[in-house]
Amino acid sequence: MTVIAVCGSIGDGIEELYEVGFDGIFGTIASITDYETVIKDTTKNVARVSEAVARLIQ
Repeated sequence: MTVIAVCGSIGDGIEELYEVGFDGIFGTIASITDYETVIKDTTKNVARVSEAVARLIQ
């Protein structure tokens, strides 16, 4: 089974998730930005991450 995490952003300590069995960890926020930009770009960012996840599990 493939274990995937989709989160807003990826911070320190991500290695621990791989150590406990996660295969892929994807952040939907592409860069540090303000809240309004995060909300405005949500559809585009979720689509980008969805494509990356789909490529992983093909």
